[in-house]
Amino acid sequence: PSDKNDSLFVMYYIQSPCLQKQIQESIKQAVQANLFQEAIRNLLIPLPPLTEQKRIVATIEQLLPLCEKLGE
Repeated sequence: PSDKNDSLFVMYYIQSPCLQKQIQESIKQAVQANLFQEAIRNLLIPLPPLTEQKRIVATIEQLLPLCEKLGE
């Protein structure tokens, strides 16, 4: 793990609708494998300061059980 990012923050961001939309748009634009790799390299992944990443992760983990209950 890097000292500049929280692995849970990165995991949650990868699962987020925002990044998933970017990935889907990249897939539509890239037909060949090497074009897709270039599209992946160009994805925007915001990395706030580490303390903010940790705060975001804590908030997500606090709210996630409530979201799961609402989904039931």
